Order: sequence, then C-alpha cells, then structure tokens
Amino acid sequence: MPKSFPKAELAAAVGASPARWKSVRGGGYGTNTSKWSVDLDDGRRVFVKLALDEVAAGWLRSEANVYGAVSTSFVPAFVAWHDANDDTFLVLEDLTAARRPAAAADCAEGARDPAQAARSGAALGGARARVKPGVG
Repeated sequence: MPKSFPKAELAAAVGASPARWKSVRGGGYGTNTSKWSVDLDDGRRVFVKLALDEVAAGWLRSEANVYGAVSTSFVPAFVAWHDANDDTFLVLEDLTAARRPAAAADCAEGARDPAQAARSGAALGGARARVKPGVG
C-alpha cells in the first residue's frame, strides 16, 4: 500500500518544514517501509522511515522505543516520532555523509566474533548499560 510523503506531519513532529526530500532504498526488515532523506528548512537533514502496513508500524514502534532508550556514539540520534491517523513514522539523524567510527566497526565485528569485540573494547555491554529502566 503506497503512501505519500508525510510533509505536514513531519513538519509538526520535527518543528521545521521539509524543504527537499528524496526516496532512499533500504534493506533489512524495511521492505514494507518507505524511507527518505530530508533536508529541513532549519538546515538539519533527517532520515524518515514510514510504515506501509501494520506489521511495519509495529516494528517502528519497537525501534522508536530502542532509540528512545539507548544513547551511544555510533547510532543515529532520535529526532522525532509520529504514530497517529494511520501514519507511523520514525525520524532519525541522517547519517548519509557520516563516517563510521572505529568503535562501531568493532561492535559490528563483535556481532560476528564476541571474543574479538571483548579484546577490542567494543561497547556491546556499554550500549545495554545505557538503556533507561522502565522505558518501553
């Protein structure tokens, strides 16, 4: 079920008007989401994921809970959340031009090799330690 870009809802959620947006192709579970890189009129650039069905809306609700609870240097910043009137979307810091820091590379490697992650000091446990109790 295709949905159009939620311009008015996004403006209300982030406190700035979308000036330009382009569709972004993604992977992962998100085949039932639309994704955009959006330039806002206040100079920020954000990444928007819009649920195309109720299954994706559920995933985005869970993802919003995680972003609201976890604070690390290697995940995008949580910007806004909207879940009303059949539109569910998540707004994150756009990392299109970002470079992945070494800690994130170590953490990604740790997903394949936990022993290597421990040796390199990756923050796998640190990310869990920053989860706020009772959130979600």
